[in-house]
Amino acid sequence: PLFAPQSIMAPALQHPDYAHVKLEFVADHVVEVRMSRAEKRNAMNTQLWKELGHCFSEVISQDENVRCVLLTGEGRIFSAGIDLADAIGTLGNAGVNDGRKVDTSRRAVGILREGGAWQRAWTAINSC
Repeated sequence: PLFAPQSIMAPALQHPDYAHVKLEFVADHVVEVRMSRAEKRNAMNTQLWKELGHCFSEVISQDENVRCVLLTGEGRIFSAGIDLADAIGTLGNAGVNDGRKVDTSRRAVGILREGGAWQRAWTAINSC
């Protein structure tokens, strides 16, 4: 944690087990949301985006004990940005139907649909 926990802590946040996000109260009313992909320099893959979106829209926003959120990255790097390998794997397959390529316009629609997870995560952070 960034801060030594105080003697009187808020109750633990109730959240599902995330693969790439860790939640922890680090002081009264202060929760740390830590991206936990240090081996990838916290590059944001689809799973991380979904977890961040859920964390901010369904967990933190519903907990009245949270007044301040610290968004951090595990390790030495906050985040390298979008995980391009994941994006190419996920978005590069958008618009592929049963192994057959689909025309460019349908592929673009697929990319926008899949990329919506990233947008929803940022919207959840902004709205929280």
